[in-house]
Amino acid sequence: MKRLINYSWLLAGVLWPKTMLAQTHISWGPCLGGNAATVLQGTRVFYDAEVRPEFVVGPQAGLMADIRWGKLSFQPHLLYSRKGYKYETGQPGTSGYQQYNLRLNYLEVPLNAVYTTGGDKGFQVFAGPYLGIGISGWQWYTTDWANKGNFPLDYGTDFRRLDAGVNGGVGYRVAQLQVQVGYGLGLTNLRPSSGGSGLHNQVIQLSGAFLFTAK
Repeated sequence: MKRLINYSWLLAGVLWPKTMLAQTHISWGPCLGGNAATVLQGTRVFYDAEVRPEFVVGPQAGLMADIRWGKLSFQPHLLYSRKGYKYETGQPGTSGYQQYNLRLNYLEVPLNAVYTTGGDKGFQVFAGPYLGIGISGWQWYTTDWANKGNFPLDYGTDFRRLDAGVNGGVGYRVAQLQVQVGYGLGLTNLRPSSGGSGLHNQVIQLSGAFLFTAK
């Protein structure tokens, strides 16, 4: 009897990976969307100015995969994602007026776990970490009506190149089409020299994807 039980466990160990593999559905495809981005910060940003950063709009685009087991799936992405923020201080037309715009372009890898109510269709809930690497950027500012500047961003001096954080949200999938709305929060201080509690990316994201079946 003991030998029979051992054989049963051995057989289960051999068949279980094959069963899981047979139940795995893999698809991939392009995804396209937009970001409404700003930063979460303390009272200091630049020049000891107390400001409220505003949202800026930017694109996101790339590829994603969907590796699904029933109602659960793993969705890694490779994206170009633009973030940033803007703010104003002082009164326009005075020497104390300042308008500042920043754009940060990232190569970003979100890794999301997704639950879909109907498997390959229905409402979704997703969450996971992301890692971003700054590839370019620029900053534009006006210190008064006469003086303006537009400068490329120097990663390593102005801002950290690496950004890591978490994201989550909801969505809907029907067959090959998926639409998601999410929120991303950076856990990396983008500019330690800014003082206060630092600068952290925060983004509201809207994206759509069309998935082709790979298996």
